[in-house]
Formats: sequence, structure tokens, C-alpha cells
Amino acid sequence: MKHLKQIVLYTIIALTIQPLCTGHSETSGITAIQKSPTFFLPNQTIRISVEINYAYTLSALGMIVTLPEGFSFIQTSGANASEISPKIDNNSVLFGWINNLLPKEMAFSYDIKAPSYAKSDQIIRAEILYREGASEERSQMLLPDPLLIQADNDQDGDGYPISQDAFPDDPNEWLDTDGDHIGNNADTDDDDDGMPDYWEIEHGFSPLDDDDADEDPDNDGISNIDEFKNGTPPLNFHPDIPEPVSPVSQSAPITTSLTSGPFIDSNESDTHYASDWQVSKNIRFENLVYTIQTSGDQLTVHLPQFLLDPNTTYFWRVRHYDNCKESSSWATAQFKTNDLINYAHGVPVDQNVPDDADLDKNGVFDNQQASIKSLTSIFGNVNVGMRSEMPDQYTVTILRSIDPSLSIAKTQNRPAKFPFGMLEYKIQVAEPGDNAIVTAHYSSALPDNVLWYTYNLQKGWQSYNPQISADRTIVTLLLKDGGEGDADGLANGVIVDPSGPGIRGADHSDSSITPELVDNVDNGSCFIYSLFMYR
Repeated sequence: MKHLKQIVLYTIIALTIQPLCTGHSETSGITAIQKSPTFFLPNQTIRISVEINYAYTLSALGMIVTLPEGFSFIQTSGANASEISPKIDNNSVLFGWINNLLPKEMAFSYDIKAPSYAKSDQIIRAEILYREGASEERSQMLLPDPLLIQADNDQDGDGYPISQDAFPDDPNEWLDTDGDHIGNNADTDDDDDGMPDYWEIEHGFSPLDDDDADEDPDNDGISNIDEFKNGTPPLNFHPDIPEPVSPVSQSAPITTSLTSGPFIDSNESDTHYASDWQVSKNIRFENLVYTIQTSGDQLTVHLPQFLLDPNTTYFWRVRHYDNCKESSSWATAQFKTNDLINYAHGVPVDQNVPDDADLDKNGVFDNQQASIKSLTSIFGNVNVGMRSEMPDQYTVTILRSIDPSLSIAKTQNRPAKFPFGMLEYKIQVAEPGDNAIVTAHYSSALPDNVLWYTYNLQKGWQSYNPQISADRTIVTLLLKDGGEGDADGLANGVIVDPSGPGIRGADHSDSSITPELVDNVDNGSCFIYSLFMYR
């Protein structure tokens, strides 16, 4: 902490006294130093220190001081205070020592008091008197002569005397806390701690204390100086740790939602800005299954369908951000998914196709192939088979038909009609980040005016321009784990996505995805695969 300090300067007088005796050519060996404060105020007691050194034994030693007009003598003090009571005669004071004074250093002080009207500089004259043995008395004025003491006036009229005024000739300045030769009134950072005065005052810090730059009053791990540089408030406390509401230590369906308790913050003016959500199979959250940041005061996240595996333990956590973008600590919970029920061949029982269905027309019934999952759509009474083109590298494991108006609440950019519903699927890839090519085989041709739509929580509804065969019964989708066509947004070894053919309304604004595809009317999947996998 820097404090304003009055620096007291001293005048130092050192002399060598020459004896007046003509028979003595060498010096007397006496030296004296007198120190006085540089400034004085009216009615102030002024202490003047004296040191006298002599190399010879003296029979007597004295000192006579002539005080300025109106100044009064008070006392002598110190280890070598005067042996003889001071004799005061008008403005002169005489005090001394006798009786065989052996060579030594004599140190003492004498106090004088300034009168109430003393407002100008004053001088003090002093003289040493001494004898060696039976010699005559000798004397010598202390030099320099006279000793100047300055009145501590406010010469620039700013209310501060010279001793307290870093700029005694400038009526607009008197302090320079950081010693940069710029007065505090003109200096925008008086303590030179990197934080402007206005910012420190705004947040209740001292603009004259540089220690507060490294402090962290809100315990967020960010010092005040870094809060200033980051543009964040230094007294914004973290939101409270949220309470995990559901699921917590319980079983849950594989299509579950995460729910957090309300946003709570000790700063009453703070609001809920955002939340981070993460899901992992590891309590250390080293490999994430899902992560998302929601905005506003959203307290529930619906996990993508089929993201989770059945009969598996998962850990999830959530943290809230305030409007200053500072976060709470993580709140963690766990749950275990239920078994997948009412499914056969990876498809809901009520959507299974007949056992003799062969939608990919390869001569093998679909229910006898691991490379294809087939179902009956909930709209349009059509059968759809989703085929993995490279089943040794990726496989469609779950498939179902949904009504998006019931499953997906967000309506912005949603098509007006889904003639065959949407497909919701899960694809397992060999390695995180792998690509996958799947083909959707329809038993009836898609209408001419349909676009293919996909949906995820981060980006909402988007149209997708896949390759469609000439007879409009086969749609080829190019997907990437963690990329386009993967609703969980993570390269986690799983691709999940709701997508399907939709017809948009007349006033429909659309965000579209256009992957690199080739116009290949006979659905030459090998050619597409080579472009997609190795480009």
C-alpha cells in the first residue's frame, strides 16, 4: 500500500574549528553537525539535533544560540544534555559542560518553539565556546552561518503547505501518489496499478491503493486487474450451484430429459444467461456423450432420441451462467437407462414390416439382414428401409417413424407437412468422427415438392439436399459423426438424427444444408462413397 509520506529534509552543518591561539598551527580536532527540520509551522516545537566530536580533552565546552525574534527556548535533552542550566538572555541561550571532558562524541538536542505569527523563513546563529586545559576561551561560529529554517507556507494557495505539497508552485495539484510527476488531479490512475481511478471508485476500491489490483473480492479466481482488462465486474459473485432435479439416482428411459433446479444468485440484479449441460459414461467426464449450452432461463434439455444406450449408467452435470457470463460450479448426478422394450429388429413392434419385405430389392428379406432396418411409416402407409452401405464400418441399430409435430416443440422453419412422417435413427460407427452413407428406400415415390429436413437443438430446422433417385424412391444421406446430420454434435461414435421429407408452407423461410453430392440417377453409391470418404 502506498501512503503519502511527508519527507523531512535536514540541513547538515559540518565544521572544523581552528583555534585562535597563534601558537597552535594544527586544528583543534573539534567537528560539529547540527540538524534541523526543513519546515516549521506557527506554534510548532522544533527539535534541533547537535553532534560535537573532539579529539582533545577539554576543560569546558559551551554553545550559544541566537534565536529568531519571538522564538522561545524550551529545553535540552538526550544522553549528553546540558550540564549547566541554560542561561537565557533575550534571544540568546547559553548552555555548556565542564570538568575534564575526555575526547568523545557529544550528542544532544534542544527544543525551541515558533510563535503563532511566524510565517516567514527564519535563521538561527550558533557559536561553540571551548577551552583546552588552562587555555583561554576560544570560539567559532557554526558554519554555514546562519542556519535557515523555512516556514511551512502554502505559497500556491491550494490549501497544502510546502511540506505536504508535491507541486508547491501549482495551485491545481498537491498530491502525486504514484510518484510519476503527474498530479493526482490530472493523473487518471493515481496509484499506477493499471486500473483507472473512475473504475476503482465505481466498484468501491481505493484509487490510492495499488495492492487491490491483485485482490479477488468475489473469489472467482480472477483478480481485479484482470476483471478490468476482461471487462467483467470485480464484485460479481458466482451463481449458486444448481440442484439436479431429474434424473437423479434412478432409472430412466433411453429417450430422457435433463432437468435442473432454478437459477439462484446472491447478486440480486443478476439474471440467468445460459447453462452448460454434459453427459458422460465416466464420472470424470473425460469422454462426453453429449454437451450443449442453452440460453436464457431454460432448465430442461431433451436429449436426442436414441443417443443413450439401454441398460447403461450415465453421469450428467449442469452449471448456470449469470448475465455477467460467470458460471456456477458443476452440479453432478447419475442415472441408469432402462432396457429397450417393445422393439423387434431395432424397430418399434407396431411399426415392423412384413417378414417378406425386401425394400432394398437385393433378394434377401430385410428382417434377415443386419445392414438394413425397415418399418412402416406412421403417415402415408409406406414402408421405409434404411440401409448401411458399409455395414462393416457403421450400422443402423435403431429406427422408428415419428410425427415431428408431437416430438419436436420448436416450430420456427418447420415444414407445414410431412407426407411420410420423419425417420429417427441411431447409427453406430467404428471410430468417433467416422463418416457414414445410408440409403432410405421408400415403397412409394416421394412427392415432387418435398425437401429433406433435419432437426437438432442447436441449429433448429434445416433443409438438406440429398441425392434422390430418378424414380424418387431412394434417398442417399451422407452423414458424419459430430458433423452434419448428427444431432448430438459430438464425435462420440454415434450418429443420431431425426430427418425426413417435408413440404414447406408458402411463408416458410428456410435454412438449408447443401453437402457435396453428385447427380447420379442410378444411385451409384460406390461412386458417392469414394467422393465422400476420401475427398
